[in-house]
Amino acid sequence: MPVLRRLVVSSFLRPTTRYPQRPAAFYSTQRKVSDPLRILFCGSDEYSCASLKALYAEHKANQALIKSIDVLVRPAKPTGRGLKKLREVPVVQLARELQLPIHEKEGFINPNWNLPQHDGEPINLIIAVSFGLFISPRVIRDAKYGGLNLHPSLLPDLKGPAPLHHALLNRRTHTGISLQTLSERSYDAGTVLAQTPLPGIPIPASCTLAELHAMVTEPSAEMLVAGLRAGVHVPPHADVGWAQADPPAKDTLVHAPKLTSEDRQIVWSSMSAADAALRERATGALWTNVVSQEERQFGDKKSLHRQPIVRVAFEGVSEASEEESALFEATAQDLREVPKDFTPFIEDPNYRMVAFMQIPKPPQFMGAPKLLKTDRYKGPFVSSFVESTNMTPVFLMPDMSILIRMPQGGYLKVAKMKGAGHQVAHPAARFVAKIGARMCRISPNRKNWE
Repeated sequence: MPVLRRLVVSSFLRPTTRYPQRPAAFYSTQRKVSDPLRILFCGSDEYSCASLKALYAEHKANQALIKSIDVLVRPAKPTGRGLKKLREVPVVQLARELQLPIHEKEGFINPNWNLPQHDGEPINLIIAVSFGLFISPRVIRDAKYGGLNLHPSLLPDLKGPAPLHHALLNRRTHTGISLQTLSERSYDAGTVLAQTPLPGIPIPASCTLAELHAMVTEPSAEMLVAGLRAGVHVPPHADVGWAQADPPAKDTLVHAPKLTSEDRQIVWSSMSAADAALRERATGALWTNVVSQEERQFGDKKSLHRQPIVRVAFEGVSEASEEESALFEATAQDLREVPKDFTPFIEDPNYRMVAFMQIPKPPQFMGAPKLLKTDRYKGPFVSSFVESTNMTPVFLMPDMSILIRMPQGGYLKVAKMKGAGHQVAHPAARFVAKIGARMCRISPNRKNWE
């Protein structure tokens, strides 16, 4: 039996401690009797689509358990240039393919809104999976069996709308799935009816958000259907979560709030290369602010002029290998003085190049990274030059990526970069030249290069 399937099958076995051991028996030894379920499914994304597919398959195979399914979604939102296109959530297309009734609702403030009926019969169970709206207590009470919710974490840890992101950001080694009742008080405060046994589902090293999402999606759908078969929705409800056997200290639990663009900003003063690479795996493309420069012609002379601060997105971020880091160090040792020959970037295999990218400092731009102090670098870059111009040394790699030495340790490798609002990312080395970063060519034949 596959590992993930074993985890789901055993999810109704209650652990007695936070540590792996032989689990105790399920809270009820008898199957609860339920009326045929007329479900209102509230969802949005791919995670909820897997649950809807599983419910539909069970509906076709066992109508004594699931008699009907209606789908509730939030209205399509305008997007794109001029907000002329409407973007529907993925579960809408799936519901159309399955020929299920679709209802739209933006909120539950209207006291006159009631649960829809299916062929004249009332809804008796609400299932919310990645819905994004708090369902009002009145609506929950209108359904005979209330509501259920799937949450991809080991509740009460990582409550909130972004549990997978924060599982990665907090370097969790395991995660899990919880099936809970819909609370009338707040999000993720219901009774845990089923849960992945401890220690949970292992999170591999260097796991990305997409990979972690794929790991929990199908097991979540299986847990939901298995729970309905076991009748966990029928009162009385018993809490089988790990926290009941081993109440956690409040300071050990982590909240998982919704991420903002600030969560993707590179904080140069406090991040190591490993921190930045982890953040990209958990949140997507990172960004920072840089000062763009352009070369202007004044008679026979050319000079670089600073332009407004621009936001730059980094893609393909990773921690550089030891060999790549050693290459950076060898180049740094070859810079004996402040670079004076700043040349336009030319792709030339006979030369290696170091660029100096300018990062603004507060209060020039609120929220910008702090100034990089050169005393954190071990190379012979001259402090007065870097501090006075706020330049960050960047090593241009032969594969057109760049390496940046991080103040808190390690070398950050960036494959591609693009400006804010641009759709296409360019090789990082080319982009550094495009924004007018100052360049210094280093011959491979010079001392300490080879």
